[in-house]
Amino acid sequence: MERIFKRLLQEPLAPAIRFHNLRYSAATIFHSMGVHAKIVQEILGHSSIQVTLDLYRYVIVSMQHDAMNKMESFLQEAR
Repeated sequence: MERIFKRLLQEPLAPAIRFHNLRYSAATIFHSMGVHAKIVQEILGHSSIQVTLDLYRYVIVSMQHDAMNKMESFLQEAR
């Protein structure tokens, strides 16, 4: 798989990224879509959910901020 990926990167206008960046991007997208961390763990093949949570903690913090902003908007509309 990584060999195919490296070949694709040789195409004109291909971004300069590492294969691992794809996993990182996938995890970030899954989290932003609200996919449960346990599902992300299973898809990425991490040994435990804690590994997933530790590696992608910044995404979770970002999601917490989004949740609080949504709650604030909801409460303001309710007034």
